[in-house]
Amino acid sequence: WYLAKALPKGLLFTILLVPLAFLRVAQRIAHRGSTRVRVLDFEGLPYFIPVLIFIGVYSILPHKEIRFIFVALPMFNVMAAKALTDIHQVARMVSTKGILSTAEKEKKNAESSFISIWIPQLLLLGGWCALGLSLVSSLVFVQVSRKNYPGGDSLGILANELNVSSSPVSVSNKQDDINESTPPIQIFIDVAAAMTGVSLFGQHALMNTAACKMRECVIFKDGYEDEHKYDNVLNSLRFEYILSEKDDFKGYKVKNTAKGHPIIDFKRQQVLTSDAIYVMKRESTEFAIKKPKSFG
Repeated sequence: WYLAKALPKGLLFTILLVPLAFLRVAQRIAHRGSTRVRVLDFEGLPYFIPVLIFIGVYSILPHKEIRFIFVALPMFNVMAAKALTDIHQVARMVSTKGILSTAEKEKKNAESSFISIWIPQLLLLGGWCALGLSLVSSLVFVQVSRKNYPGGDSLGILANELNVSSSPVSVSNKQDDINESTPPIQIFIDVAAAMTGVSLFGQHALMNTAACKMRECVIFKDGYEDEHKYDNVLNSLRFEYILSEKDDFKGYKVKNTAKGHPIIDFKRQQVLTSDAIYVMKRESTEFAIKKPKSFG
């Protein structure tokens, strides 16, 4: 999976240069196939083999993510840079003074001369094109990825919702009275929202809203572990707000949605998104409880 999908996705077009770091193709062509020039280049292998072993070990694990091999990508880029450097040196040499002597050139026909001089130039051009296409693709993917964090966007939407309209409660002038007499604003965040941009920075901004300053805001995050599952609690209307990829919770009304799941529409030349995380509010305002320590 890492070799077939993760590495091409992470390296983009520069992955085409990596094999050329170990194959002296340009040198062999420049010397017109001379057997005196070896095909294989082992100079980078001592640095590259440990990276391959690292990826091989992670390939054994059943759970695979591209972020697991991020530390290996720089060495692939180094090998791509080595390949491009070698091709550039050969192309420059054959274009300025050539490799063969004048007498040898006279013995070769025009077709052979074209191959030995222009093929390295074309390889160099291809290398520069690979770099350019990778740069352009990276810029496009950055724009797309900006729309791939609906969880963080939903937290911002909730912060605006709390600033505009919070549940009607009797608020005392003293903060101590507020904490004792009013229920906290309990917010539930499911796995999909938590994994797509819900960060401590967003939570800090949420806690600084007017509603959370008047009433304590308590955030509960769903998880795959048993101690972090709240399926039974969700049906009891304990939470005042829910941020979830589902919108069918009984007793809750969708207030807003955060867009996500971006795809590139090349025909329209734009990034298309769809509803990803729903910001829901409990319809009943009569349900009130004190801050719970746990939901066990």
